[in-house]
Amino acid sequence: MSKTLVVSGWLPWWVVGVCGSYLLPSPAILPWIYAFFILLVFAFFTRWQVFLFGCALCAGIIFALWRTDNLLQNQWPLTDKASVQNITLTVSDIPQYEQQRSRFVAQVKLPDGRQQQWLLTDYSKQQWTAGSRWQIKAKVRAIIGEANKVGFNREAWALSNHISAQATVVKGQRKALPAVSGWKEKLTSWRVWCGGRWEAQSQIYPQGVALIKALTVGEQSALPAEAWQVFRPLGLNHLVSISGLHVGMLAMLAAWLCSKCLQYLPFQISQPWILTRGAAVITAIVYSALAGFAVPTQRSMLMIIILALTWRRGYLRAFQIWWLTIALVLLFDPLAVLSVGFWLSFLLVAVLMWAGEGVNHTIKLFQLVQAQWAAGLASVVLVAFCFGSVPVM
Repeated sequence: MSKTLVVSGWLPWWVVGVCGSYLLPSPAILPWIYAFFILLVFAFFTRWQVFLFGCALCAGIIFALWRTDNLLQNQWPLTDKASVQNITLTVSDIPQYEQQRSRFVAQVKLPDGRQQQWLLTDYSKQQWTAGSRWQIKAKVRAIIGEANKVGFNREAWALSNHISAQATVVKGQRKALPAVSGWKEKLTSWRVWCGGRWEAQSQIYPQGVALIKALTVGEQSALPAEAWQVFRPLGLNHLVSISGLHVGMLAMLAAWLCSKCLQYLPFQISQPWILTRGAAVITAIVYSALAGFAVPTQRSMLMIIILALTWRRGYLRAFQIWWLTIALVLLFDPLAVLSVGFWLSFLLVAVLMWAGEGVNHTIKLFQLVQAQWAAGLASVVLVAFCFGSVPVM
């Protein structure tokens, strides 16, 4: 069985099944299991590929429904009033300090032994160091959002980020506990340390430090409200949110620097492309880790790794690499489908690849104009559909 048949035939149908599962009127999984085995029998006796593609579609639906059901079973139950809980938490990300409150995501251990991920708000603005452990009392409730056709969907955002509940910290009810030394906590501590090194220069470069912290460790709360008021009307707010653009640029810069350094070696390297692409992959992994392995950086990191492994051999084309990357992202987390960034990233990349087909021998300026025209038109449609408004600039 050829790799091209798997990537071009089965994987797209599996991806369509995963994405389409969230449009189904019923989350029942049993009918799709029946359909999968029926199609598998037809494929075995007829050898028709259309039945195999149907099996891949059903497999994607079954996989997404199963993973989503497991997460929904761990969601906080919907009640009329918030309940007060004594919990043990570990701060799992860099807190966001705002004018009236501080917010942070934490891994929570409930009294019955269950573990969930919560979004907590503290109006007393206490210090919550990333990686620290606390025993606190909090008012917890389910995450509820408005079901608008356009605009921000709070419940979908919570599911895509695996957040089970939201809670408010009760003032004066916390007790420090010994910190955990797992790899996630070490990664978060490293990000905090890097942010602290930048913060030491805040008196000299107040605006520059805030921008650098947002672009390196993903600490967007470091930017003042005045900066966001300037960025949003101009459509520049996505540029300070670490995504595939930033990871790709740094990976390309690392590969270019590596190729330049190899030219000055006193000896010849037989396959320099291995080192240049290795530098790009390592840079993408390190930068993604520095950003906390956010979903957009995961996508870019996977695409760079797949491109580095397959491009030289030449048996996968651009869109086959695109499908393979989507499949790997959804295999790791099918709930990424609920993220607006998932659709913006992959669809705009697809538009850019479509615009770039067949222009390898044309003028570079023409390539730039054609790519910008295609991406601009597609982004207007996508942004208007997802957010209900489009920045003119």
